[in-house]
Amino acid sequence: MKNNYVTRVSLLVFMFFCSFLSWGQVTLANYKFENNLTVEAGAIGSPNLTFSTTATYNAGVTGVALSTGTAAAANGAFVEVTISTVGYSAITVSWAGRTSNATTPGSWVLTGDSGSGYGTAISTQSLTTGFVNTGDVSLGAAFDNNSVIKIKITANNPSLRNLRIDDLIIKGTSTSSNTITTNTAITGSPFCVSASTSASVSVPFTSVGTFNAGNIYTAQLSNAAGNFASPVSIGTVTSVLNTDVISATIPAGTAAGTGYRIRVVSNNPVVTGSDNTVNLTVRNSAAITTQPSTTVQNLCQSGTATALSVVATGTTLTYQWYSNISNSNSGGTLISGATSASYTPSTVAAGTLYYYCVVTAACGSAVTSNVSGAVNVTSMPSAPAGTINVSANPSCGIATLSYSAPSANIYWQTIATGVSTGSPTTTNYPSSATAGTYTIYVRELSGSCWSPAISVTFTVVEPVAITAQPPLNRTITDGSTTTFTVSAT
Repeated sequence: MKNNYVTRVSLLVFMFFCSFLSWGQVTLANYKFENNLTVEAGAIGSPNLTFSTTATYNAGVTGVALSTGTAAAANGAFVEVTISTVGYSAITVSWAGRTSNATTPGSWVLTGDSGSGYGTAISTQSLTTGFVNTGDVSLGAAFDNNSVIKIKITANNPSLRNLRIDDLIIKGTSTSSNTITTNTAITGSPFCVSASTSASVSVPFTSVGTFNAGNIYTAQLSNAAGNFASPVSIGTVTSVLNTDVISATIPAGTAAGTGYRIRVVSNNPVVTGSDNTVNLTVRNSAAITTQPSTTVQNLCQSGTATALSVVATGTTLTYQWYSNISNSNSGGTLISGATSASYTPSTVAAGTLYYYCVVTAACGSAVTSNVSGAVNVTSMPSAPAGTINVSANPSCGIATLSYSAPSANIYWQTIATGVSTGSPTTTNYPSSATAGTYTIYVRELSGSCWSPAISVTFTVVEPVAITAQPPLNRTITDGSTTTFTVSAT
């Protein structure tokens, strides 16, 4: 019974120790090796990573992974990170590793230097052909609250296989009992920013505990969902006071959203404060990214114009189109109902107009597009005023048509919508000789616009043709009769 009790106590102690390592830990450095050796945003302790050989990249856990390659340098290739753990204890390291060959897989070996040089292996990861994460590996107390530590992960790779490492993460637990509370009384929301303009914000806060000389309080902005996984530093103040204000700036280009939060952190000691607990709104002012077309449009009255459009960014956009008799994007006339991103110019009235659009967002000043190309609308010519004369109706054979007011701009057409310019009315129009009823039209061309047509309808009949004649001479006797016949069509 006693041994069972001791076993249970030991298990509880072990479980508490493991929980202590992970509970309350923050990420000091995160390397994802996405085609680079750069630490992810939000790193603590000024981490610096070196790789002993030329960096190459292969398929990784979620993207790509750092690779040793297969050259001679692959055996003994190492990743080394130098970092400060001041203000943090229970330092852990984790990574994901794999090999390219299961027969001679190799391994990754973790060693560390807390100030006395690298010692024996802290952990060895035997590799498989699939990525396996080590989980959090404890470095030990010597690495806690240390101004400079080094960790090295070395490839044990005598067969020169392609070993890969990904998602290298260093964590620690803050040792400070100090606290920082970001004040809820942050004013200015909603904030208005654009791609090129920022917004100022004052961040009041209070803290508890002693902060060392040179301490820097930093205001951090969350993402639009209030998450601080990758916070953006927006202002700092060097201070040891327990009540202060940071003059901060919400950066240009911050996306619109209604769930932003701000928190204050410090670096001496390292303390992560609570956020302001109240959602903040960021709005984007209007910006036009695609301008109306400058292509000139030459149209006939009542024709169909090509739509003009703009593309804009911003929060809650509204649009208003204007027409202008001059090539300018100011001083135009508001077009009633033209309140979308696209507008098709009217061709009801003849003349030349230019167009532009004014875009307004929920914040900031309205922006005006460039002016469009000219939209030239030509008047539709009237139907020809003359008359069409037919040589005969019905006509025995080909009819000849003439126009009473012939012109080089008025043309004969065989359909009401014809646009042929091959037969001007300065020349008479011969009909078909085939029997039937025909309608011929006349239309005027002005510029590129055709008038309505006038027409005449007439009938053509085929003339009689004798196909078989009677004989020229015939002899008959007195008192006899004879018959003469012809054939005709």
